[in-house]
Amino acid sequence: MKASHSQAKLAAEVSAPVPANVQFALYAVLLGGFFVAALWRPPAAIAAVLCLYGLKQWGQTSNGWLAAHSSFTNFAIGAVVLVALASRVARSKCILCNIRGAGWVVIALYGYCLLSLIWTPRPDLALAMWASAAPYVITGILLAPLVIGDADDLYQACWILLILGGTLVVALLAFAKWGERGLLISGFSPTSDMETNPLAIANLGGAVATAAMFLRTRLLPAASWLVRLGLVAAALALVVKTGSRGQLVTVIATLVLMLPVAFPISRIRGLIPIFMAVAVVGMAAQYSAQTLIKRDDDRWSQRDTVAAASERWRMGSLLLSHWADSPATVVFGLGNSAAYDPEIIGIYPHDVPVEVLGEEGLVGLAIYLSLNGLALRGFLRSWRVTRDNPQQRPLLAVAAANFVFAWVTTFKEGNMVPAVEYFMAAILLARMPELLAARTAPTAATPATIAVAPPRPLFANIMR
Repeated sequence: MKASHSQAKLAAEVSAPVPANVQFALYAVLLGGFFVAALWRPPAAIAAVLCLYGLKQWGQTSNGWLAAHSSFTNFAIGAVVLVALASRVARSKCILCNIRGAGWVVIALYGYCLLSLIWTPRPDLALAMWASAAPYVITGILLAPLVIGDADDLYQACWILLILGGTLVVALLAFAKWGERGLLISGFSPTSDMETNPLAIANLGGAVATAAMFLRTRLLPAASWLVRLGLVAAALALVVKTGSRGQLVTVIATLVLMLPVAFPISRIRGLIPIFMAVAVVGMAAQYSAQTLIKRDDDRWSQRDTVAAASERWRMGSLLLSHWADSPATVVFGLGNSAAYDPEIIGIYPHDVPVEVLGEEGLVGLAIYLSLNGLALRGFLRSWRVTRDNPQQRPLLAVAAANFVFAWVTTFKEGNMVPAVEYFMAAILLARMPELLAARTAPTAATPATIAVAPPRPLFANIMR
């Protein structure tokens, strides 16, 4: 099996659809596009963060220097976020005003995680993890949401994600050098195992799929709808190509679940796009499975799926068994990153809620549940407001779909601290009622509210 894998990688390297210099040129164009967009439209910072991992991996597969300096893209996207914030401040718009309830809850959760490093069993491992995750936390969770002040800002962010992120999705699917599941890193032998993280690419596909499915435009609406459906199909194919089972199931379920939010099901006119969208999703998933999944790929077998779920259950059980050892750890937790201790698991448990309970205890779980409660309340309030507003419903569907997709995937992968997509989506969904209200509120006094002075006498000097 190893030999066949190596041969497949070699074939991918040799048959790369476009030269490496062309791939690098696209990387430069996309990164420059984010900088220009951040100056022109500061909400581009949100799209840049969501595209960070996909753009980083595209650079790693196209250029040896970027492969050797993988953190360059991280700092470049961080600079994009800073440019966006500076552009917003230059327009005399407050950024600290955009820290609302959900933002403070996230800050409280991270603050408690840092406090728990005092009693974590392996502070050396914990500090190393925090050092690597800090740029993502600062850029994606603390800074990027500050560029969103109203619904128009969020709408612009989604469209920039659709344009630049959609271009990246198509490029990754059609022109990248693929290994078994991830991209082949430039500068390494095709027979090596140096591949990028496939789950990060799958998350990009999920984010782009939700924006493409629900966003609307008044410019050529029919043609735009067909193009966006094609992009949904491409994003789903990308998820399948990465072999990410959980992301595929989650994004399909999320898209179908949010269709009634975006389109009115009580009208025939609303049912037509729903039927079209469901048909496209189904056909894209079936076609991608038939063409991109190898017959001998055990990842898609029931046996491998059950084995992966059992391993996650085992890791979560180990963590929680240590958590339940004493009343103190039950309440306050074992300490952040305690799961990295070889005597507990030796790695994170691949289940964020279980990780929060085990490492931050009931205190951390209460904060975590509060954040999810705020996100749910934001959705329900926004749903009531937008029920009769066909212009705002699609935006709510995108925000809710991004949250659901990011939240569900935290039950199967990753650890809490660098879970940028989840926390950013939760903050934005919790703020949706405020963002929609800011969009619909009048920006200037209406004629009815302007005080009208009494008519002046025709001959004012004579009347003195």
